[in-house]
Amino acid sequence: MSPQRAFLLNCIRHPSILYFCILPVYVPIRALAESISSFNQVFKDDFERLYFFSDMLIIGAILGLITWLTVMLTEKLVKDVKQKSDALTMVGFFCPFLLMLTTYILLSGRFGGGALYMTMGVHFFLLSYLGNQVVLHTKRYQLIAENSLSNEIKNNLMSFIVNTLGIIVTILFVGFSFLNLLLPFTLATSICGAVFYYFRFVRSIGSFNIQVFLKCLLSFAIGALLALLCGALMYRWHNIADALVIVIIAFLSIAIAIKTKPRYVMLCINGASQYSIVVYVLMSSVLLFLFDDQLSQIYQAVYPLEPVFSLIVVIIGLRLILRKKSQTTDATIRQNIFLFGMLMLPLLWCFYTIGSANIAWVLLAVIIFFIIYAIVEYVVMFNLRQIIFTNQYSNQTNTLLSTYLNILYQGFIPVIYLSIASLLHRYSMMAFKEVLLSSLLILVLLVIIFNFITQLTLRKC
Repeated sequence: MSPQRAFLLNCIRHPSILYFCILPVYVPIRALAESISSFNQVFKDDFERLYFFSDMLIIGAILGLITWLTVMLTEKLVKDVKQKSDALTMVGFFCPFLLMLTTYILLSGRFGGGALYMTMGVHFFLLSYLGNQVVLHTKRYQLIAENSLSNEIKNNLMSFIVNTLGIIVTILFVGFSFLNLLLPFTLATSICGAVFYYFRFVRSIGSFNIQVFLKCLLSFAIGALLALLCGALMYRWHNIADALVIVIIAFLSIAIAIKTKPRYVMLCINGASQYSIVVYVLMSSVLLFLFDDQLSQIYQAVYPLEPVFSLIVVIIGLRLILRKKSQTTDATIRQNIFLFGMLMLPLLWCFYTIGSANIAWVLLAVIIFFIIYAIVEYVVMFNLRQIIFTNQYSNQTNTLLSTYLNILYQGFIPVIYLSIASLLHRYSMMAFKEVLLSSLLILVLLVIIFNFITQLTLRKC
């Protein structure tokens, strides 16, 4: 069987199809979040909304570690691998129903800031837990014609599926948003998620041990409680939560340097910083904050093109991989991240232009931003995931690497950005949009400088 045919057949049967049901309850907490009136009713101040949308990413960094700890606790409580796997799958079945409740609280506009933050913690823990279920079932998924697929092609499989689903979900999301049916749409997709989860994962389970199930449910409940407390902590003390992210990153950096190669720490920070900038600007609504009120509709109209650009980049990358015969090495990863890191330079122009009043230039800047986002997302995530694919590390080390990358993606840059923005807001007379733009320009320049430092340092290794 040809690699192309095997790739397409695996896409149809792949467990990550579940993301069609995960993405709708994640998309409302993305770039269009600022246009949802319920958040404006709760958080009156611009900086309060900025912190809330930023904390949604930062809390994801902390919850990645909580999910990992939950899995570790489950392994301590349950020794039998098959029983543990079945019980974890059964626990995951309840996540879509719980997501219906958390989604309603987040989008209804009937609850205060404290309730939103605590719900946000549980909401993203549930998403993280479901995402972890996709990973676990993907590991057990027997690929069709696996021998004909290289590590690079396997790496592209999930990106292709998620970006294809992203196009469908984004179009549906925008359509239902304009019809003022966003909340019913997201609740309906949670029901669809439960139905898919049952027929794809639960139905194949024969009998399972109720005691093992209760032990897994206990670790899940502890993780959800920690997530709720984490949300409360972020609402009460932003600075402590931000400092906690930095401490976690420092701790994991030391662990990664010991368990893998020390140069991977610098390589991961460099690549993740580039990707994190475009993700943070998009998902925390910073980009939407920069627009004048009359131009924000342009952004919302063009936004559905974002996953289209991402899918095009994935397809181009897949074709290049199918043509090349050589394997990806550490030197190739370093060089790719450095070269495509130069896209941070036109990104500066995009941020500066989006704040202007010229419709044509703003439209061009938004399109270029989405193209840069798609390229950086693919190149960085593909190359950093290749570290896991090309090295024969243990499952625990691979999980640690994956957790480390997720925390860097979601936590590092948002914390640095908020620190810069807070300093400018406190010690300057700049308006809100000027603070946002100046902070972005400073942050992008720092990432560009670190990109050169990483290239010069690791080239000697």
